[in-house]
Amino acid sequence: MAAEESRPPFTRDDVSRMVEHMNDDHSDSVLAYAQHFGHRPDATAATLLDVTATNMRIQVETPDGAAELTVDFDH
Repeated sequence: MAAEESRPPFTRDDVSRMVEHMNDDHSDSVLAYAQHFGHRPDATAATLLDVTATNMRIQVETPDGAAELTVDFDH
């Protein structure tokens, strides 16, 4: 069994804490993730929406409006 398969999934409380922490304390990093790993260099703001063991969902603001993207984690 691969290491990621043996980890229990995040609880909703875990996810809520991670999302809140990232948005409150590391919003610049969330924006950088969206721009680089989400291939949205035009993003001017970003909000982490959700995180799982395999990806994160981010809402971005761009000159053309809001968009949602998924960034898969490289295992």
